[in-house]
Amino acid sequence: MGAFVYMLRCSDDSFYIGSATGDDLSRRIEEHNAGKHFGYTWSRRPVRLVW
Repeated sequence: MGAFVYMLRCSDDSFYIGSATGDDLSRRIEEHNAGKHFGYTWSRRPVRLVW
């Protein structure tokens, strides 16, 4: 199992730094864009992976 630290650019041009475990970061990015978890990115969708 791996781990990721990632940076997203939100629709309001702010940045979000997050971390995730697993082997595939794309699932976590999809969760951000689907609004599955209420938090910083929920009202700033869509988000785009920048790092």
